[in-house]
Formats: sequence, structure tokens, C-alpha cells
Amino acid sequence: MTTISGSLGTARLGRRVSRRRRLQPSTHVVLGLLAMLVLVAVFGPLLAPHSPIAADPVHRLAGIGSPGHLLGTDGQGRDILSRLLYGARTSLLTGLVPVGISSVIGTALGMFAGLAGSKLNALVMRVLDVFYAFPTVLLAIAVGAALGPGIRNAMIALTVVFVPPVARLVESAVAAVRGDDFMESARSSGASRVRIATRQVLPNVVAPLVVYCTSLIGLSIVEAAGLSFLGLAATPPNAEWGLMLNDGRNYFFTNPGVALVPAVAVLVSSLIFNLTGDRLAVELQVDRKELS
Repeated sequence: MTTISGSLGTARLGRRVSRRRRLQPSTHVVLGLLAMLVLVAVFGPLLAPHSPIAADPVHRLAGIGSPGHLLGTDGQGRDILSRLLYGARTSLLTGLVPVGISSVIGTALGMFAGLAGSKLNALVMRVLDVFYAFPTVLLAIAVGAALGPGIRNAMIALTVVFVPPVARLVESAVAAVRGDDFMESARSSGASRVRIATRQVLPNVVAPLVVYCTSLIGLSIVEAAGLSFLGLAATPPNAEWGLMLNDGRNYFFTNPGVALVPAVAVLVSSLIFNLTGDRLAVELQVDRKELS
């Protein structure tokens, strides 16, 4: 990962944020879409017209726009719209929870490695590199398969996957400011490492970390859906987008809507979080290229 350049002190960061109090119109649009997605996830069960698990074999594989079933029904006659609304909460949680936990753990590891001596830094980063060397999808599948199916185990697997890149991002940010004057002043004043980390370093890490983790949420939703598709996350008859996609693949040529509806939901939700990350990068003046 490219070292984050352009080190800033706490005072400079405060001035940077205060200069951009008014959000750009495009940012308002993206945040509005994000708010709609969150509201659907929170209130989806109240909006669902049918039970997500109630089967109706008489009306199975009804097409999109069928009477009483706006998005049709699946192979067991379950209402797709209801399952989509119920599944939104689960899918959003599988995006937020792993990224939230991994951001806390990764930030702690990255700051420790960045502020520790060279030997400890090398030890921590080399251990993380072992996990970072694997493609995220394969590592998530491996950990998920070892833990067994279930939403909780899928979240643990995704947390393990996301800790190394977050830690590397934070360690790079700490390395960029480690030799700055304000850091030397803090050390000469006798400040402890914990105080230096929380008061001097953390404000410089927050902006790139928020941007990066926002995009990670979209990736987490996609990978969680992939784990469910492989039977390593949500289990029947629960409503979850990846599981719905797996159920619908058998009917793709007879009723493609059964598979396309959850696939579009995964795509749109991931896109919203990626767009949110892009807009936050603009508002917080973070170069996305330096986070890759």
C-alpha cells in the first residue's frame, strides 16, 4: 500500500475540515441514497407485504408485476419483495459489523506498529502480511469454511479479512507523520505514547480511515453475499440477498427475476457505499489513489 503523503498536524486537520462546512450538492444526493438504504434495512420488516418464509406453491415463480407480488415469487412461492426487505437488514449488518470491528482492531495494530520500534513494527507488519497476501475472497471462504455456516461466523471471517489492510493503512499514515515537528514536540514534552497516539496521530488517521472503511462496507456486503451463495453464511429459510441469489440460480432461464432482483440489490447497495466513500474523499480532501 502506498504510504500516505501530505502529513498534517492536528491544527491543520481542524482547519481543513472547517473550510468545507457546506457539502457539495452531489454529496447530498449520495448521502440521501445512503439514508434511504439504511431506512429500508431498519424498517423493511414493517414494509414487507408478506411473510418472508411463507411458501405458496400455487403461485410459485410468479413474474415481476404479478398481482399481489410486485417483484414476483421464488421457487417455493415466497414473495420476493418481502424477502428482499427482510434481507436488507441482514445484508447491511454483514457490511457494517465486520468493517466496524476490523477498523477498531486494525487501527490499534497500525498505530502500535507505527509508533513502536523498528523490530516490533517489522514483526507486526510481517504477521499481517501473511493474511494480506491472500485474496480477500479466498481468505474469507477459507475462514468461513473452517468456522462453519452462519451469519456470525461469516462476520468473523470478514473481520479477519479486513484487519490487515486497515492496519497497513493506519501504519502508513503514522509513518508519514512520525518525524514531523509536532510529533517531536510532543515527545520532548514528556507525553506518553498513548497520549501521542490519541492526541497527535489519531486526528491525522481519521479522514483516510473513514473514506477507506466506507468503501470496505460495500465490499463486505458483496463478499457476505458470496459466502451465503456458497452456503457459508445465511442458511435457509432465512432471507438474505446472497442466499436468495443461490435459490434463484436454478430458475434463471425460466424466471430470471428470481436471481436478478437480489443481484441488483447487492450491486446497488455496494455502489452506494462506494459513491459515499468517493464523496467523503472529496469533502475531507483525501486522495483515493493513495489508499490503494
